[in-house]
Amino acid sequence: MPLECGIGDCVALVITRPDSEERKTGRNYVLLRLNDPNGEQLSEIKVPWPDGEPDPCEVQYRESDECVRLTNNATFADIPLRVSRLREVVANRRQRSPPKRFSSFSSTPCPVEESNQKKLHSALKDFVKEPLENGKWKHALKYLSAKNANADGFLTKDEQTVILHFLPTQSFSSKELKNICEVLRRTNVFGLSCLASFYELCLSLDQMALVRSAIESSDSLSEQCLAVLLNFVARCCRTKDNYPECFDTHAEMYELALSLMTVLTDVFGSRLVWENDLHHVAEEALEFSERLSEIVSLFNQIEVQQKYSERKREEEESQAQYRIEKISLPRRPLNW
Repeated sequence: MPLECGIGDCVALVITRPDSEERKTGRNYVLLRLNDPNGEQLSEIKVPWPDGEPDPCEVQYRESDECVRLTNNATFADIPLRVSRLREVVANRRQRSPPKRFSSFSSTPCPVEESNQKKLHSALKDFVKEPLENGKWKHALKYLSAKNANADGFLTKDEQTVILHFLPTQSFSSKELKNICEVLRRTNVFGLSCLASFYELCLSLDQMALVRSAIESSDSLSEQCLAVLLNFVARCCRTKDNYPECFDTHAEMYELALSLMTVLTDVFGSRLVWENDLHHVAEEALEFSERLSEIVSLFNQIEVQQKYSERKREEEESQAQYRIEKISLPRRPLNW
């Protein structure tokens, strides 16, 4: 019988491997399995265990250290595990009814009957449980594509992450992928916690038009979304053949970057001062500004020297009393 201990409403089980599996892998470890209150598996952790040591004979949760300790007569292993995070995972797995919508703010509001919304909620929940099962994605996409479909608040953060991991693994055509991304954005499937990851996925899948429409729309973008977009622009590279014609474009981008730095510094100046985690950001911005200022000063000096040399050359040519030219005489063969 496996060892077990209670962690809140959940149970931690210690499972030892059979000898045949140990000989196959050549490594000794034990499995720590976490089950929710209903007995369903939440996760499974491989814990390395010293070769030749007896298997753990005791497991307990240490609240002071927030870890699970496995022990035998001579060895112990601590596995970090926060109860708050475990409760959050359990809460996200619970079945929730779809959000209710009302037609007005009257004293006795009447909920709007939305049978399609209930079907959409059920289809999405079924899909995130078994995303690779045949037909479940098409079934969910069918209700997502319906008129006035809105999945705002239907899925938890972990369930939204399932969709983000599912899309890159499928072989959709470019047309299908464009339609899927537009439907997911229009129906508000992703909340603020996953919207930045969704835009990052769209950029990696070459869905630039959708991201551009999101930027140009009236929808507000979080700091995480702006960070994803700025990081993508900063990573854009050019080939060597395009450098000459892209010089003006790069100069314009640097001017925009300076303007953006000015705006961000003005808006978030107090945070840069009072939040210790952002001090390095202010230092990097200052170093960047100093380097850019040095480059601008260097080009100004070059421009001044160039104008001086041109003016000096013109003065020398106007004051000279003679001019030296190099001539070449034609050579003709002599025919005797």
